[in-house]
Amino acid sequence: MAKRNMRNKIYFGFLFLFFACFRYFLILCSDDFFWAGDKGQYLLHHFFVGDSSFGGSGNGRYLGSILEIYSVRHLIVGVLAYGIFLTLLIYLIYKICGSNNISLILATLAILFMPTGVFTDVIAWNAAFVNYVPPMVTSLAFLWVNKQGIRANFVIDIFLLVLMFCGQLFLESMTVYQLLMIIAVMVFQKYILKSKVRKYNYFAFAGSVMGTMLMVLNPSYHMISNSSYRQTSHSILQILHNYVFQTHFYFLTFNFLLNVLIAFLFIMILLSKKDIRFRKTIIVILIAYLAYFICINKYIDYKTVSFLFTVNGLNKSIAYMDAYVMTSFWVVLLALILYILPKNIKGIAIFCQISGGITAGPYLIVASPLRVREYFGNYIFMVMVAILIANYAVQVTFKNTNFNFSKLNFISFLLVGLVSMNLLLIMGINHHANSVRTSDKTWLNTNKVLTTHVPFRKYVKNLDILSGQTKFYYQNRSNMDFVQKILH
Repeated sequence: MAKRNMRNKIYFGFLFLFFACFRYFLILCSDDFFWAGDKGQYLLHHFFVGDSSFGGSGNGRYLGSILEIYSVRHLIVGVLAYGIFLTLLIYLIYKICGSNNISLILATLAILFMPTGVFTDVIAWNAAFVNYVPPMVTSLAFLWVNKQGIRANFVIDIFLLVLMFCGQLFLESMTVYQLLMIIAVMVFQKYILKSKVRKYNYFAFAGSVMGTMLMVLNPSYHMISNSSYRQTSHSILQILHNYVFQTHFYFLTFNFLLNVLIAFLFIMILLSKKDIRFRKTIIVILIAYLAYFICINKYIDYKTVSFLFTVNGLNKSIAYMDAYVMTSFWVVLLALILYILPKNIKGIAIFCQISGGITAGPYLIVASPLRVREYFGNYIFMVMVAILIANYAVQVTFKNTNFNFSKLNFISFLLVGLVSMNLLLIMGINHHANSVRTSDKTWLNTNKVLTTHVPFRKYVKNLDILSGQTKFYYQNRSNMDFVQKILH
């Protein structure tokens, strides 16, 4: 046990350093410069109240906006934020989904191999990271406390009160989700388990309600109601249109590796458990889904996707077919969880799958803007579903064998190390290329625009759109050394 604890400390220490270095090399873009400039300063000093001229940036995301302002103005804040929140995210997934090597490796690889759109729009963009990752951490922290069955005491009561209050002040959809999550857990404890609701959950609920009220009372939400940038629609036809031609791709199709993994894991389980009815039929169906995933992603291959990851020019018949097939896969997955997984895994897997749907649900009524980052929460919860299935698949597949997992674990940790170093190398090359182009006096001192992209555009927000870089930020940075950049 002591050896395992030491190994975990080293591993999570490595993750912290990796994500901190990742943030050091990160190229800021677009809204990051808005928050670093005068408008960000104005909103900070006016309790984040701004009219439509601020483009919807005035809102009740108080903690997200504060973290954005300080993390783009002071690199050390950004470095620490990335290191802390992404390490905690992986740690909590690992703890909730089994506290074993499978959970640890898959949770890490899920971040490193995140779908391109989500990665570019959330992890590779500081402005999105500060709003999307922290509330996911607070949500999982609440679930972990309840899963552990920690006894109520004054410290944990106050901790959850403050945690859930803070968790409500980052992102509107997560504000809705966290409130519903706490209510669901309390109802489950009282009416399903027939036990007392744990006292700290009342504190969590109180903190969540206070945070929700503080967010929704921000006047900016009323000021931007007529904004052309942010629009909603309650038309069923419009919602279905958006789902078919845009949002289902974010919700389902673009999660290619995750979909393949889940289908493959269920095939593993079915091949090992010969007593399941309709086993062969289900296997054939899953193989058909696997073939479809490969074909549709090869067909799309992001060729019809803009730098904002909106799908353009896709054949209507293909869009309708994909919406139907991918939605059916989501339903089949839910049915397989109910039918095949054991009771101790089934409950939390269903909870995670439905949670993913709920985090994505509020965006179905959004008419514009439609963005892939809004489905980050869904991706994380579906990762947790995959890890839970993986744990059971390995259990039943290797139950009666003498398979040596030590070599597999070594290879898995080595893979994480190699993928991490490769990603840092890519980020470092991009960072250097950006430093060279943004220190060019011709660009800094004239009205000219940048003419060159960084080598790896998929690792920069908006695929490194050239208009996304702002001169004022770089005017004094070219002469700074490493320490000055960190503390600036």
